[in-house]
Amino acid sequence: MFQLQEKFAYELGSTMEVDWDVVKVQYENMTVDGENHQMFVAIYFSRGVREQFDLTLEALDILEQLHNTQPTGQDEKWTWFDFEMNSAGKYDFFYKYGMPPQIAAVYGKRTKQDGE
Repeated sequence: MFQLQEKFAYELGSTMEVDWDVVKVQYENMTVDGENHQMFVAIYFSRGVREQFDLTLEALDILEQLHNTQPTGQDEKWTWFDFEMNSAGKYDFFYKYGMPPQIAAVYGKRTKQDGE
């Protein structure tokens, strides 16, 4: 799992075509009503300006591989995460569980934060 995280961070950092200070990605992958759904929001900050961008197909493929890799010792599979990386290359993944907020908004489901 760690190797896939590193691979994603490298892919993201090496394909950015602009100067940036921080990159953030929220990625969601969950099956709802028998169908798998993936959604993401990717933004970067450069000199205080926030811009949205698309992930490469390679980055999306790595995220799918990451989603299919269940962390050792965990019973429940993560359904979404927040990722943050600074321009020096330091990054963090914050994995979360339950109904992801973007998917919940589209499919009218409630999240654990909403009190479900």
